[in-house]
Amino acid sequence: MSNILLEIVVSAGEAAAQGITSRDEMEDPLEAALAASGVGEVTGGGGGSGVFILDVEVASEEAMEPALAVIRGVLQDLKVPRSTVIKRQRPSQIVFPVYV
Repeated sequence: MSNILLEIVVSAGEAAAQGITSRDEMEDPLEAALAASGVGEVTGGGGGSGVFILDVEVASEEAMEPALAVIRGVLQDLKVPRSTVIKRQRPSQIVFPVYV
C-alpha cells in the first residue's frame, strides 16, 4: 500500500492575525507529533499567494484517521485560522476541515 499525501493550507493573513507568522511555527510541532505517533511525517511545504502550505505523508490508509486526529489536535492547539483545511488529492479530492 502506498503512502497518502496530504496538503494543509493555511491563510497566511489570518494566521498572522492570530500570532502565527511563519510556516515553521506549525511545521515543527506537527512533525514532532506525527513522528511520536508513527502515523506520518511532514515532507515539505511552502508559501505564496497568501497561504502557508504543509505537505504531510501518511504511512497507510489504515493510519489515515489517526493521522487526521493528530494533525487536527496540533493545529487546533496552535489556534490556526478556522479556514484552514487538509486536502487529499487521490484517488479523488477530499477536503477535511481542521475544526469539526
